Amino acid sequence: MDTDIQRILVVDDDPIIQTLVRNILQKSGYDVFTAASGEDALNLIKLGRVPHLAVVDINMPPGMDGFTFCEKAHERVPNLPIIMLSGAGDERTIVRAFDVFQADDYIVKP
Repeated sequence: MDTDIQRILVVDDDPIIQTLVRNILQKSGYDVFTAASGEDALNLIKLGRVPHLAVVDINMPPGMDGFTFCEKAHERVPNLPIIMLSGAGDERTIVRAFDVFQADDYIVKP
């Protein structure tokens, strides 16, 4: 495998969103892997699947939400860029993503 290909981790409990985002990113030439929960995503990182970028949903029942994943992922990979991809489009949630959880960008799901 080409070591120059950027790895992107997509974390979302909705398999349709996972598939949609994965397909778009793969068509753009990225190596994409997915997880259905924050716990699964964190386990992938612990096992050495360290992404160059994570695209993360906030609400992922049950268990670890996207914000908690951000905190724990940054403990392991401090400079990991994270894009929040969420249905929550209120200003408070978006500001919290940037200020508290150090998200690099925020995309509201249509």
